Amino acid sequence: QQRTRSVPAAPVWLDDWVSNWLHQQPFTGSSTDMSPPLASSLGNGLVVRMSGDESTSPCDEDDEDDSQECSTISSENSLAEELSQLRAIINRQKAELDRLSRENGDLNVALMEYKVREQVTSETERNRFLNGEVLRLNQRCRENDAQLENVRKELRAVIEERDQLKREYASALQHKRRVCLLIDESRRDNPSLPTLHSLMMGVYVDEYGFRVAFHDEGLAVHYMACRLHEHYEERLNSALEHRQHWSEFLDANTSIPLTKESRALVRGGIPASLRSVVWKMLIHQQVIAAKMQHGKYYYRNLCSLNGGEADRLFCSNHQKQINLDLLRTMPSNVHFLNAGCKGVSQLQQVLRAFCLHNGTTGYCQGMNFLAATALLVVGPEDAFWLLVALTEGFFHGSYFDESLSGAQADQEVLKELLEQKVPVLTKHLEECEIDLATITLNWFIALFFDAVPFKTLLRFWDCFLLEGPKVLFRFSIALLSLHVDEILQKTDTIGVMKVVKAAVRLSFDVDGLFKLAFEDLDPFPSRAQLRSKQMTYLEVLQSRFSQRASRMLLRGDSAQSENSAQSTATVFIDGLHISDLALSRDAARGLLIAGNKKSGRLSAVDVSTGVMSKLKVEWDCRAVSVVMAGPDIAFVSFLSGYVVALSLHGETAVLWELKLSDVALRLLYAEERVLACLANGSLTVIELHASPAMAPSSLELLHLPVGSAPIVDAVLYGDQLWLASACKLICLHKSTLSHLSTIYVACSGTCTGTPFFDKIVCLAASPHGVFLATTHSTLLQLWDSAHCALLFDIATDHDHKKPSLTDMDETREMHISSLLHSDASLWTGTSDGYIILYSVSAEKKEENGTYSLHKL
Repeated sequence: QQRTRSVPAAPVWLDDWVSNWLHQQPFTGSSTDMSPPLASSLGNGLVVRMSGDESTSPCDEDDEDDSQECSTISSENSLAEELSQLRAIINRQKAELDRLSRENGDLNVALMEYKVREQVTSETERNRFLNGEVLRLNQRCRENDAQLENVRKELRAVIEERDQLKREYASALQHKRRVCLLIDESRRDNPSLPTLHSLMMGVYVDEYGFRVAFHDEGLAVHYMACRLHEHYEERLNSALEHRQHWSEFLDANTSIPLTKESRALVRGGIPASLRSVVWKMLIHQQVIAAKMQHGKYYYRNLCSLNGGEADRLFCSNHQKQINLDLLRTMPSNVHFLNAGCKGVSQLQQVLRAFCLHNGTTGYCQGMNFLAATALLVVGPEDAFWLLVALTEGFFHGSYFDESLSGAQADQEVLKELLEQKVPVLTKHLEECEIDLATITLNWFIALFFDAVPFKTLLRFWDCFLLEGPKVLFRFSIALLSLHVDEILQKTDTIGVMKVVKAAVRLSFDVDGLFKLAFEDLDPFPSRAQLRSKQMTYLEVLQSRFSQRASRMLLRGDSAQSENSAQSTATVFIDGLHISDLALSRDAARGLLIAGNKKSGRLSAVDVSTGVMSKLKVEWDCRAVSVVMAGPDIAFVSFLSGYVVALSLHGETAVLWELKLSDVALRLLYAEERVLACLANGSLTVIELHASPAMAPSSLELLHLPVGSAPIVDAVLYGDQLWLASACKLICLHKSTLSHLSTIYVACSGTCTGTPFFDKIVCLAASPHGVFLATTHSTLLQLWDSAHCALLFDIATDHDHKKPSLTDMDETREMHISSLLHSDASLWTGTSDGYIILYSVSAEKKEENGTYSLHKL
């Protein structure tokens, strides 16, 4: 018992754990096989009596005591052994727990280290990202700051320019009286100087015969100041020395060779008092061989020539056109005001003599302007020889042919030079899809007539007559580069053409322009290099034109058969072919034109009553197209290439006439503009901002080349202008005329699946899109942007189609000849004289709409 008591008591938690563990352990052997209650009792030092039967005999008591003592000793030994085993197990468990605790600690440490590493990595990535964002934002801030600084600089420049303009305007106002006083003083020596009153009243005429009038007093004062500046400049010692140098040069030379001295003199300006003499010498140098060949009195003989084959050809080919152009040449010049003016008769005489001299070239576009300019400086005979020098000396013979191939070759050379000298302008024009020739072609053909101020024009001609066509390239590039900033600000076709025309018309600083042309543009290609480039481009163009002529010749037979087929469906009024019909905006009134090659008539149609009445106006040429600009204004184009403005208020009267470069096959009116679609593939825009009753000036006349094929039809669809040229649909913006897209249209499908392209013959705009038909086809097509929404064959709906009995009938197959969309119906005209009406219904499927036609 004392041994039992000496065993220290284990903690309660340990007893609980041991008890649970003992229940879970599989003990073996009798010494260890005891129940948990017995083990518990032994653990507390208690002795339990082992009872068998309750009544025992006295003799057995000693044995029972010995047995009980042995049992007690055995139990104690078993308990001690069990406790020893338990302690060993506990020690092993403690060791295991220590190991697990250490592992757990190691794992905790590793986990903490991992967390720290992850946190560091995450923070590093985050910091790297934030640093990148900060750098990007800083860069953007710097860019914004730079842009803001540029805007501020531009604003400061604009403000400074505005302030400068204000100061100049205020100074001009303050010096108005001073300018008038100086003019009055200078008029004592030079009475040709203008006064403010004469400019405002429109009665002033300059030394060349041009009437000058201003409605703005500020502009009149500016003009007076410019003339006053010229007056004082002529009296400078340098001007006197220059004039003296010219006099000495002319006294010492009977001709003006192309030398360094002569170039310097001419580029410095020919004095007005000597210009006539110098021009005569320069013209004579170019035609001296022709004069020797034809004799001294050749011009007089041509003027007195009457009858003969040459005169007959002149009368039939050129006389009518020359007579029409005489009064349109310089309408603001007193020498060309009316048919009785001396300048008009001399111009007619010069042009007739040239046509008799060179019947092959004859009267060409721009010759009236060239001859009239020459007549203001030299006499009629010298003006005639100038035309001879231009066509046979200065320029290649192809310059004035039907296709103007020589002039077009020069435009290609000019493009190449402009790309070298002003590449930023070339790139801008390419991005805007603007052909440089639309701006510069007339500069070369008319030698800058009506493009620059007249006195600037004379200085240009001074250099041209001495140095030849090379200076045209210099002057063109100089004018464009001088105004490159204004051009770069415009991105649409109309805007670029307008700003170039307006800017060039203000080229009064001749000395600055000459410095730019002859000094800043150096080095410049030599004449031989320019000539080589011209010949290269000319060969390419002539080859292209000859191929086109061959294709037209091959199509000649088919075209004749087409015309013969169409003749069976022609509608006539009093024997005249109906060409076109135009409706007013409210569709209450219409105009109908009819005629043939030698006659043209106009009739008015009242749509509500269906009554047509002839108007008291006739022409000696066939009318091609008509359009109404309002209830009282109409425009008609003719086969001769003219466009005529008519007043329909009261008696029909002609307001003005305008000669175009070719026949206008279709006229449209939109946004105070007349759009003329020409047979040479160009689009002419006639601006009518002032009033339709006033003839447009050269600044209000723009030419836009579209293609090489004629523009046979055009329609307005929304904010777009659709043009039909050969097999192409060309889409332009209605306001800016910028190119939007080009669609190649195939005609009726073929069995091989290969598309076959043919010419488009007619267009019709509708709310659903643009209807079109191709030549010799019964296939009707509906296009919306670049999507074809409908293909419909009208052949099955032609109830009156006759069977083909002969081969001739086969060549006269029915096809669509005209289209019109009106009142939600599509009117389809056929080549055999029938009209088929369709209603159009739309079906929306997916993104694109589909349409169907139903015969009415």
